[in-house]
Amino acid sequence: WWADAPAEVRDALARFDELDLEALERVAIIASIARNGGNLSAVVRDLGIGRTTLYRKLKRYGLER
Repeated sequence: WWADAPAEVRDALARFDELDLEALERVAIIASIARNGGNLSAVVRDLGIGRTTLYRKLKRYGLER
């Protein structure tokens, strides 16, 4: 999946030491969505968070569908 990861994820990991916690969380969500083919049920399992929490974070980070 790494080669198919969104450019934002690859770029963020290249400058990992410059990111704050919110940026890291956003990247983790984007990477999980890519890794799981957009399946949000798999994303919540992957990240270990609840579905409501995921939806709240998607909205917060402007990642809503």
